[in-house]
Amino acid sequence: MDTGSERAAPRAPLKIRAAIESEGKLYPGQLTDVSLTGAQMRFAEPLEPGALGAGGQVVLVLPGLGDLSAEIVAATEVSIRLRFDPLGEPRASQLARFVEEVRKTTFDSYEDWR
Repeated sequence: MDTGSERAAPRAPLKIRAAIESEGKLYPGQLTDVSLTGAQMRFAEPLEPGALGAGGQVVLVLPGLGDLSAEIVAATEVSIRLRFDPLGEPRASQLARFVEEVRKTTFDSYEDWR
């Protein structure tokens, strides 16, 4: 995984339920970080190899925020990294408020966050 130095926007760590929707299938899991430009999620159960691949288009289903279209940057059997498709208003503002709320949550250390 990258260190974040190449990201367009800083990501905020979090732990909330979410799902990826692709070709009519839902892949539940836990969102582990989010920014204005993308997110990372861990799946509840390992996926079959090749179920989701880099470059594919998916929808991130986020309770309280709704659906966000995204491109898969990288995927394994247990996690996925996404780049959100360009957002218009009011979705961009909604996502910005969501990310800001996540950033208000502080953790003493990574161990406390996990």
